[in-house]
Amino acid sequence: MNVDPATGEVRSTQDAWADLRARAEAHRHTSPETPEAIDAELRAIEALGFEVADFYRVVLDEQYDAEKLFSAVKNRAIAKHSADRRPVAHVRALAEVDAADAYGDWLNKKAVVKHVDATIQALRSKHIGLQSSLRGVQAMIGRAYGRTS
Repeated sequence: MNVDPATGEVRSTQDAWADLRARAEAHRHTSPETPEAIDAELRAIEALGFEVADFYRVVLDEQYDAEKLFSAVKNRAIAKHSADRRPVAHVRALAEVDAADAYGDWLNKKAVVKHVDATIQALRSKHIGLQSSLRGVQAMIGRAYGRTS
C-alpha cells in the first residue's frame, strides 16, 4: 500500500512511482547558481530521497511477494503435470506455461525495484555534485569579499 505523504491518499504502486519518478526527473536538468538556490535544491533532493527510500521498501516487499507467488504457482503446476508420468523436461515446460503470468508479474516488479534503485543513485549523485558546487560558490564569494571560510 502506498500512501501519499501530503494528502494521505492511498495510491497504487504504479501511480506512486509515476509521481516520485516525475519529481526526481525534475531535478535532472536543474543548475542552481546562488548559494540559496543550491541549498534549496539540496534540501528538496534530500526530502525526495527519503520518500524514494520508503517507496523502495514497498516495492521490495511487492517483488518478494510476487516471487513467492510465482514459485507457488510453478510448484503446483509441476505437481499437477507430474501426476501423468511425463518426462521431467515436459513437466517443467508445462509448469512454466502455467506460471507465465506470475513470472511476468515478478519480472515487472523486479524492473521497478531496479529503476527505483537507479533513481536513488541518480539523486545521490546530483546531491553530491550540488554539495561540491555549493562549496565552490562559497569559496568564490569568500575570496571576492576577503573571507577565508
